Parts: sequence; structure tokens; C-alpha cells
Amino acid sequence: MKSNYTESQLREQIARASGADKVELLANLSELLSAGNLPEAQTVANEAVGRGRSLIAEARAAVSDAAAAGRALALALKAQAHCSILSFQVERTISIGQEAQALLLDLEEWQLQAELMIMTASAYRYSERNEKALEQLQQALQICQRHDLTKPSATIYAEMAIIYQREGNIEQAQQALRRARALGDLFNMEEEQHSLFLLIAHVHAELAEFEEARQLFERIMPQFRKHANKYHLLAALHNYGIILLALNRHQQALQLAEERISIAQEAGLTHIEANSWKQIGELYMQYGEYDRASGALTRALATFRKLDKQHLVLSVMANLGRSYCESGDRERGMAYLRETSERLFQLPRNIEHFNAVGILVEYTPENCRPEDLVAYLLEEKKRTYNAGSSTPVRIRLLLGQLYENLGSLQAAQQELSEALALGRTFDNLCLQAEALASIGALESRIGDYEAARQHLRSALFLAGDCHSWTIRRQVHKALLDHFENLQDFRSALDQFKELQRLEHEVLFEQTNRRVDRLLVESDLDRLEDQHAVLTNTITSLESELALLRRSQQDYELQEQLGEKTTVGLKRCLRDAMEGPEKEIQEKLSAALTLLEDKKGGEQSALSGGVQESLDKEFIAFLKQQYPKLTKQELKVCSLVRMKMSTKDLARLMSVSPRAVETYRYRIRQKLELEPGSDLVAAIERIAQDM
Repeated sequence: MKSNYTESQLREQIARASGADKVELLANLSELLSAGNLPEAQTVANEAVGRGRSLIAEARAAVSDAAAAGRALALALKAQAHCSILSFQVERTISIGQEAQALLLDLEEWQLQAELMIMTASAYRYSERNEKALEQLQQALQICQRHDLTKPSATIYAEMAIIYQREGNIEQAQQALRRARALGDLFNMEEEQHSLFLLIAHVHAELAEFEEARQLFERIMPQFRKHANKYHLLAALHNYGIILLALNRHQQALQLAEERISIAQEAGLTHIEANSWKQIGELYMQYGEYDRASGALTRALATFRKLDKQHLVLSVMANLGRSYCESGDRERGMAYLRETSERLFQLPRNIEHFNAVGILVEYTPENCRPEDLVAYLLEEKKRTYNAGSSTPVRIRLLLGQLYENLGSLQAAQQELSEALALGRTFDNLCLQAEALASIGALESRIGDYEAARQHLRSALFLAGDCHSWTIRRQVHKALLDHFENLQDFRSALDQFKELQRLEHEVLFEQTNRRVDRLLVESDLDRLEDQHAVLTNTITSLESELALLRRSQQDYELQEQLGEKTTVGLKRCLRDAMEGPEKEIQEKLSAALTLLEDKKGGEQSALSGGVQESLDKEFIAFLKQQYPKLTKQELKVCSLVRMKMSTKDLARLMSVSPRAVETYRYRIRQKLELEPGSDLVAAIERIAQDM
């Protein structure tokens, strides 16, 4: 459902329309409004659905009216489902999608059917019902393959890749991702494909292909900033920030979070603004700027409480507790952690729930309820046994840390060993380094110093390769404790110096950020000075304009020469059309050679002359029969009728042969031709009906 009308034009058309047309226009308006005003979009979608249901009730006696009403209601339901999924109303999206699909069973609206199935599958995926999601996607793919629908197919493969990855089928996930990329590249970042490219980048991240995801984001972000709706742009900024964090590009991630806040504030999207403050707070904590982290997290917490987002409240409280504990205000920090612990198991589980558990494990048993934390992690370990991601490793690392805090050292060692084995399976250097550091620290604590030394050295080697400041710090801290246990104070001092050097790295990065802010302020002063210089430049440019006007007279003389050549070329083409087929092709090739001998604006004029000399009567008839054909596609049809080859068409139109093939593909779709049918023969049949 894609409308080329502006909001005001749509509203004018809605005021004049009635029946099924009015319902479809309301559905289009809802999709347009969803880019920046979701509440009004939902209201308009609801109105469209209400009118559509009335049409269905009125049209039961007339089959044709019933079909039009069914299609209109399906479009309205799709708009309603679109608004629901943007506001994360998963069950509502599934219910609406199923109702719309049932309406389309007897209508040949294949693309709409496929789009609704994809939307329903996404909702199933959000609620972790992967089997249902995959079933919907496979049905949608069959429809797309049967009816040659390329764009929905790309989205289907990207959605499948995410599901395969989460189920541990990494090879299938990579294969589906390659197909999605190949199909997506055909569309060259068309505006309606923004969500597809965002989804593909997300799949790369899910597969831990962070560098590939970063490169894709660098390619698509300029287009997102120019053309994407606010929701797609905000989602892109959020996901790009996560990728940069995984690559330890914290400064760039912080800039994206700040940009996200600015856009969310302008659009009045308070929940997205609060999410961005949460992300900034977590970034500041990684840099050790706990005062700033606490300020950002406090702002996020206040908003999430107003919006009654309980899981996000839980996650932010846990982060606030950690921030205050690390900054030295342990009493306030433990108060937040105890409140988190008390409320944790009253809520259903999701990713924010898991993040809060991870923070609570660090401060066990001080935060109370350690038995509940153990039970939670054991259940998660069982549930995610076959998950193809880092989650099973993280769970085992947390269990190892929790058992160690509770004094169960043997159980801790077993969990950490399992975490190391899984980290090696996934070939994740950071997870391996983290597991080795934890194992080494535990072995040093129980007195197995030789094993501890080997594991800690391996951890230090891997930490250098994965470029993670946090893990390097963890490894050096474990080495410091190890050498203190051995009473090797010289080596312990070396590790202490290394920890200090790492802290200085962070301080250096913080200083660079402050310097960047000062440079921005000084740039503003410099730009004001440049404004005065530019004003003087404008004056000199005005004098140059007078010279250009004089040179225009020379250009007009050249244009007259081009027009004379065009007249001759038209005559040549008319003569060519009167001869046999072989002679037509020879004369057209000669005309094309003449075109290629011209340069610049003269070539453009000649090309225009050739196309104007084509059969205007046939073009007018074709336009009347197939109004969806564009001006360029109509010209291509007329030239194809003259039995011109793809190469000659490309030369005549000054485009690549691939572009001509794209025109032919779109013409086939709009003429509703069967795959493999002869395009030239089809156009000849249309010409015979004139």
C-alpha cells in the first residue's frame, strides 16, 4: 500500500470519496501519518476499519461490491496492524493480521496477502513463537515465488535468517541472509525498502557479523536521514549504536544516542527519548563517569515510571544501583538493588529482565534472594540450551559468578568450564577471554596457581585480540589478585600499573570528548566570520553572472544547430519504418551511431528527437490501456515494438543494458505477462487492438 499523495491531498480526496475508495484512502493516510504521528494514524486506521466493516455488511448481495469491500477492509486492517506493531502490541497485530488474511482468501491480492503474512510472522517472532513465525513466512514465500513478487521475498528471507539464528541453525541463517542481501541490492535503497535494509543489518548483528553490519549501516544511514520516517530512523540509530558498541566505538555510539534524543524530543516520542537516556547512562558507566551515568539513568527512570514500562523500570533501577555502588555511594546503590531484587520475579521474563539479573549477580548475596537468582538462571540455562547466540554462554558465566559469590566453588568451576567450551564453539574471542579470566581467578582463589597462571595468560592474549577495554580490565584485575595470592608483589605492582594505564585510556577518551565539544563551540564563531566573507563572495558572483548571460547567446546558436540535426534524424527514422524488418534495424543502428557522434547537450536533444518521432498514436493507446506505465516505460514499449535489441535500446536512451532489463521486467509486471512469455509478441498483440 503505497500512496504518492501528500497528507493534504489525501485529506482532500477523502472528503470527496465514498465507499471502498474512501476506505482505501483512509488506509493510505494512516500509513503516511504513522511516519511521525502514531496516535492519529491509529485513529484514522480504526475509522477505515469501521467503514470497511460497514461496506462488507452492505455488500453481501452484490458479489462485485463485496470483492471491492473485502479488499478495502483488508487494506484498512493492514494499516491497523502496521500501527499496532509500531506500538509493540504483539497479540493485537497477530489477531488483525489473521482476520485480514481470511478476507483475502478469495481475492487475488497476492502482494497484500504476503505483506500481511510477514507482519504477522514478525509479531510471532517478537513473542518468541518461532515455529508459528516460520510457518507464516514459508507460506508467504510460496505465494511470492508463484507470482514473481521480489520485494516481499527479500524481507521474508531476512526474517527467516533471524529465526534460524535464534534456533541455532547458523548455516541456514547465513544462507537466508545472503538471499535477502542479493534481492535487497536490486532495489538500490528505494524509500519503501528502508525497513528491509534495517532488518538485514540487524541479522548481521545477530550473527555476530558486526563489521558487515557496520559497513551496511554506513551505506544506508545517509538515505535514512534524508528519506526514512522517524520510526525507521530512530530504530536505525539505535541498532547502529549497538553495532558500534560491539566494535568498541563508544564515542560514535554516544553521538548516535544524542542524535536519537534530539529527534525523539522533536517528535514528542517520550518512550524513545527515555530509551536513549538509558543507553547514554550505560555508556557513561562503561567510561567510569558514574555521576553523568546516574543523571542520565534518573531521567530515564522517571519517564519509564510515568509510562508504566515495568521491565524498563527494573533494568534502569539495576543500572542505577550499580552506578551508585561504583561511585562510592554504596548505601543508595544497594537500596536500588534490593528494590530491583524484590520486584524482579513479579514480572514476566524478557531481555531487560535478564540484564537486571546480571547486575544483581555481581552484588549477591548482599541484595538478598540468591536462591531465586540461582533458580532463574538454571531455568534459563535449560530453556536456551540450543540457542545459537551468546546467551547460553552469558548464563553460564553468571551462574559461575553467582556460585562463587555463594561459596559453591566446584559448581562455579563447572559452569565456567561449560561457558568456555561454548565460547569456543561460537568462535567468540570476548566470551572466551571473559570465561578464562573467571576460571583463572577462581583457580587462584582455591590454590591451583599453575592452572590459574595458564588460564589468565590465555585470557590476556585473547583480550588483546578482541579489543574490549572492559574485558582487558577484568583480566588485569584477576592477574593482580592472583599475584597478591602468590605474594608476588613485584608482578602484582606491574598489573596495578597496567590497570592504571587502562584507566588513563578512559580519561584520555573523556578528555577528547570534552575537547570535541569545545571545538564545536569555536566552530560556531568561525562560521560567523565565514558568513561575512561569503556575503562579499556573493557580490563578485553577481558580476560573473553577467558574463554567463553573454555566453548564453553562444549556447543558443549551438542549440539551433542541434535542432536541425534532429529534424534530419526524424526524417531518417520515418523512412526506416517504411522498409522491411532487416532494413529497419540497419537504419536504426545508423541513427544510433549518429547519436553517439554528438556531445553534451546536443546528444540530449538528438535523443529527445528520436523518441518524439516514435509512434505517438500507439503510445497514447498503450497509456490508455495500461495507465500504470511510466513515460520511460511507454517509450521502451514503442522501441521494443520496432524490434530493437537491449544493447541498441541502452545506446539510444543513454542508460546501461541492466537498466533496460529492469524496464523490461517492470513492463512485464504491469502488462501482467506470464513468466517466459515473449514481450515483443505481447506488444504486437496490443498494437493490433488499436
